[in-house]
Amino acid sequence: MNCKEAENLIPQYLDDSMDKDTLLEFMSHIHECRNCYNELDTFFMVEKAMNALEQEEERSFDLSKSLEKDLNRKWLMIAKNDTGIHLTIFYAIIVAICMIWMFLDLYGILSLSYLL
Repeated sequence: MNCKEAENLIPQYLDDSMDKDTLLEFMSHIHECRNCYNELDTFFMVEKAMNALEQEEERSFDLSKSLEKDLNRKWLMIAKNDTGIHLTIFYAIIVAICMIWMFLDLYGILSLSYLL
């Protein structure tokens, strides 16, 4: 991903409308490119400040770590999603092995009684 593509994706990042693959590519670029990170940080702070003003929050708020928290939240979301996919594949493989083994045992090709 180049800088222009990353800059064009900032609005999608801010409204959480990016698909997982694009988000991963975008965040990898942001992690490596300081200019794009700064651009995202500026837009992120403006949006957070505008939302706070719209809600007429009277308490003070600290925006300095907000982007880092949001990036970490999205990294965790991506990682959790990948872990779930890997576990699903793992369980599907285990079920398939068990079914094949039961089929082989049923026809006397590979008996489970040898193992017991």
